[in-house]
This record gives sequence, structure tokens and C-alpha cells, in this order.
Amino acid sequence: MFLRRFLGVVFLLLLCSGARAAPADPLKTLLVAILTNAPSAWVDCEGGFDVKELQSGKVLRFKEAVKISPESQVFRLPVRVTSRVKGRFLTVNTLRYRGALIIRKASKGGVHVIDDIELDDYVKGILPREAGAGWPSEALKSQAVASRTFALRSLGRHASEGYDLCSTVHCQVFGGLESEDERTNRAVADTHNEILLYKGNPAGTFFFSNCGGRTLDPVDVWERSENVPYLRSIRCDFCRSAPHHFWENTVSAEDIAAALIRARIVVVPPLKSIRVSAGNVLIRYGTGQVKLRAARFRAMLGANIIRSAHIDKVKRSGGGFVFSGRGWGHGVGMCQEGAKGKAEKGAGYAKILKFYYPGAKLEKF
Repeated sequence: MFLRRFLGVVFLLLLCSGARAAPADPLKTLLVAILTNAPSAWVDCEGGFDVKELQSGKVLRFKEAVKISPESQVFRLPVRVTSRVKGRFLTVNTLRYRGALIIRKASKGGVHVIDDIELDDYVKGILPREAGAGWPSEALKSQAVASRTFALRSLGRHASEGYDLCSTVHCQVFGGLESEDERTNRAVADTHNEILLYKGNPAGTFFFSNCGGRTLDPVDVWERSENVPYLRSIRCDFCRSAPHHFWENTVSAEDIAAALIRARIVVVPPLKSIRVSAGNVLIRYGTGQVKLRAARFRAMLGANIIRSAHIDKVKRSGGGFVFSGRGWGHGVGMCQEGAKGKAEKGAGYAKILKFYYPGAKLEKF
């Protein structure tokens, strides 16, 4: 009941703001942008498709691919595109998608192409991108529940732009039908409608690749965040043998200084030394020193360079510094490679979720 009220409020807010081009049941569908600010898009469907102008209600029927752009003389945006044959999938620039399409003008020019898709079909399109399809089924199920919950909690994240979620890492990476796999689809079906709740609302089910042996509290990673019981730091011994447990990268002193300057941290070269202690990075330079949280330092230099906040060692090397550490990702919530390791040791998905999100309840909505 609480979840229905939560989603109902989200839906009403989106509807009143004009974010949704066409009403949809918030318990069934969500709007996912698959193209944003695109100059145009080619749409097709085997067996034909209908294009409905959402303002006039006019419906046009097509048997062949059509180019849709803001300057289209055939119909006026926004439009809703649907397949005319049940079981056939709409194609956008050669890639297939489940559900219907909503295409509208973008405020910055071009068009937004939005997939109006059922929740579990959306999860099918992201799961192989977030976990390996060859992983144990229980690990895939735990990821399905986490991704489904994250999607519900994030409804309306891009409401001002006319959709709920984007298809990039900012929300979750969504690849449509082309990214689906039979094994991950089975995990979605086996956990149908299951989500994690905390105090009656979808929990913040963050996840990442590898924790390096311990997950992190939100306050250690994000400014102005609050710690909640189900996201507390926990020890994880299940990801040690995974590919992303250890990392090492060399960064030039010039690149580090430039990153500090971009973050409006004034330093006077040269950089003399960098050391780590208790989750902090201490940088000594020409006339002083600065201390930063490791998570902030990682964000400044880049998540693919400093792969986690678990920086174990820094040593000088020529004109740069060699950083080595453990884990990959922000570190809050579920360690995906740890979930895989737990599943390999026989843990079921409910137990995996309870381990990484203690206090959150697994329920069907």
C-alpha cells in the first residue's frame, strides 16, 4: 500500500508537470530515454507501425522506415509510435526495443526518443550490462532485484526533460532488446515484482563492481548524504579473487595539479608528496598542503583512473605518482563481484541481498 501511494504521487507529479507525454500505469511502465538531443531518428517495425500525434490525436500508418526530426512535415511532435503486429519490436536506428516509443522535441534542439516500457522488460535490457550473463543464477537474481528497486526509486529523475530515466551510467545502462540474454531474462522472471523496501518505500539499492574487502558508508563517499541502516559499511570476503579487486595506475604531477585547479583548490607547484591515511589523501606542494577525502580525490581525477576510495599506497615515480588500491566503484551498497562470490559458495539471492542491504525487506509490490 505504501509503495502504491509512493508511485502514485510520483506519477501525479510527472503528469502535472507535463513530463509524461501519455499517461501510463506507474506500476507497469516507465519512460527511458534511448536517444537525447538527437538531430533525427529512423523508426521502423516489421509488419508496420502507427504514429499518433499526441496533441491532435491524428494517427498515421507506415509500412516502411520513417525519419523523425523536429522539422518533420509529415506529423507534429510529440508522437507515440506503436507496432501494428503483436510480438514485433520497434526499431530505432537498427536497434530493437520492447514497448512503445514517445518522440518529442528536445529543449536544446533535436529530439528525445523515449521507450515507454514495462518495468521488467526494462530490467531485462539492463541486467546483462550490469552483471555477466554467465554468472550464477542467484547472483543474477540479486542484481535483478537491486536494479528493479533502483529504477522505481529513481522514477522522475529526468522529469524536467520529459522522461524518467536515461540509458547511461547516470541511471542504469539500458541496451534494449539487443542486450538481452536468456539467462538474465530468466533471473528477471524468477524475481518478478520483487523489490527491497525500507520503511515502506523502495530502498536506495546502490551497487558497484568490487568493494576491495569492505563497502563504504554513504557519508564517506557523497557530500550531504546521510547514513541509513541498510547501507552501512560491511566487511566482504567474497570478491578477493575477482578481476577488479586490485588496481594500480600512474598519474603525472601535472594532471593531478590540473585536477586540483579545476576543483578550485589552489596549489603552488611543484607537488612534493602524496600519502594516504584513514580514508584521506594528503598532498604536500610548494608552499603548503591540502587534505581531501579519498572519494573526492577519486572524483576529481576520474573514476577510471583512481578506481576506488580504497587507496592503499602512493609512491613517487619519475614525474608522477603511482597509486595502488583495492576495489572498483563508489563502494556503497552491493558489491557485484562479491555477490557473485557468495552465490558460488551456495548463497541464495535473498541471503545475498540481506547481506549487502541489512534491514531492507524483500517483498513483492
